[in-house]
Amino acid sequence: MIDFYVETSADIPTHIGFCHILPSNMKDSLGSVTVPITSMKQEPLGQIHCKFTLNQLYISVYCIRNGLNISFFNTACSGIHLNEAFTE
Repeated sequence: MIDFYVETSADIPTHIGFCHILPSNMKDSLGSVTVPITSMKQEPLGQIHCKFTLNQLYISVYCIRNGLNISFFNTACSGIHLNEAFTE
């Protein structure tokens, strides 16, 4: 829900209308949606056009450490020592 206010000469802005952006309007993860702005008396005031990007976390992706088999790694290999590699 988005509320719309207008600044007047009073200290408190005046609430003139609202609109609802529903999840059913956003079927893709990237796109745009146009929704009507409705006044407080349920009369149409205009419309708003929004561009959106939906990002979701992959909660089901995790690393299983118990399934790691150390015997596949060659213990004779060692890392490269950078000091020896560049001192030629």
